[in-house]
Formats: sequence, C-alpha cells, structure tokens
Amino acid sequence: MKIGFYLLIITAMISFLTMFALQDSAYSEEEKRKLIKIIISAGRLWGENDAKIIHLGNGIKIEQAGMALNAQEGVYYTDSKVIEISGNVNFTRPGSKIRGDKVIVYPDRQFGAWKGHVEFLQEKGSSTPGKDKMNKALKEGTVSLNCDALEFYWGTNNTMAIAKGNVKANQKDKYLYSDVVTYTEKPQKLLLEGNIRLGNEKGVNLSCDRLTLYIEEERIHAEGLPYQGGLLQIELPLKKVKSEK
Repeated sequence: MKIGFYLLIITAMISFLTMFALQDSAYSEEEKRKLIKIIISAGRLWGENDAKIIHLGNGIKIEQAGMALNAQEGVYYTDSKVIEISGNVNFTRPGSKIRGDKVIVYPDRQFGAWKGHVEFLQEKGSSTPGKDKMNKALKEGTVSLNCDALEFYWGTNNTMAIAKGNVKANQKDKYLYSDVVTYTEKPQKLLLEGNIRLGNEKGVNLSCDRLTLYIEEERIHAEGLPYQGGLLQIELPLKKVKSEK
C-alpha cells in the first residue's frame, strides 16, 4: 500500500487555504507581497446597513497569484470580516480544481468551509516543487475527492482539514470511502472514521471502523473490522523495512 495516494488526498483537503490564509512560516516577505494582491470583479456591487454588508452579484471572479475563484454571488460583512460565496463556486489553481455550492470563511476565527457537492480534482502531470513523493504519485494519474462538506482551519498551531459525509477518493485503480476524513499538521496524520473501505482493483482491500495514517512514519494503524466480528487491530507498513544483515 503506497503513501502517495494519501498525500494527494491531503493536497485536496488543504488546497483552498492558500487564497485566504498566508501563514508566516510558509512564505517569505517577498512571496507574501506577491500573493496578497487580490483582483475582484463582479457584474453588480451594492451595500446595505451603512455599507456594513457588501454584496457582489451577477457573476463574480476573485484572482490571486495564478489562482481564480468564480461564483454567482458573494457577501462580505465588514464588521466581522466574514466572507460568503455561493452559486456554483469554482476554484482553480495550476494543476487542480475544486468546486462546491457554497464557501464561507471566518478570517478572525481562522476557519472556513466548503458546503454542498464538494468535488476536487488534482490533474495528472501537476508538479509541486520540493514534494518528490507527491509528484511521483501524480504520475500514476488524476486523483479526485468528493464529499458533502470540507472544513479547514489554519494557524500556527492548528492547521487542519476535515472532509465530512460520503467521502470518496480515487486514483486510477485505487479507491477510498469513509464517513469522515481528518488531516492534522501537528502531528502530521490522516484519520479516517466510519464505514471505511479502501483498496484497488487488483484485490487488495481493507474495511474497518477507524484508520490512522502517520505521515512521517509512513505507517497505517487500522482497528475495528466489522465484517470479521470483534475488535481487531492491524498495522500495515507503507514502505519496505531493510532487513538486518
């Protein structure tokens, strides 16, 4: 079982953070200056409640450093700085696309969420500088992720993404199903919970109630196999261990 497929799922879950969350540790000052410039266009602009609520309508587009977000309408609450974007929301960046019915972002709380028919596509041939394992995994084909909602949290000590409801991911002959998938940066791990099925068309399959992927250790811990009765725990190494001479 290879780690690359799971790395691509992580990419899907955190890809939208770039537009709204510039973490101090992730970018140099020069890179931040380039990323911070945002271009917003809309067919209609109006305000209400003494301009405390700003509406964008009749089709909107937000562009930033090679990324673009298109939707039907958006609302910005100037007091709370909350952003709501809705109506066939499509976000693109080189090599990847994500869409949903609605996106809401709370900058002060460092929290946001995609809601409704969330679909992510990481295209074959995309590259991520300095991410050798991820680039190698992409060569195996396009990866897709679908779920009902995708929540994301950012901050120095709290970078996390949670996919909820009918989570499905696949790449070529590999697939994954789960009720909830959670990615945390510290410690770096991927947690699957509820009705988990993963495997490939070659007959490698696993069903369990809870599965944890420890990224740095490249190790999987699975527990609770409902179809075999009782509670079982399984450790599956994701890389070959060198034999002692």
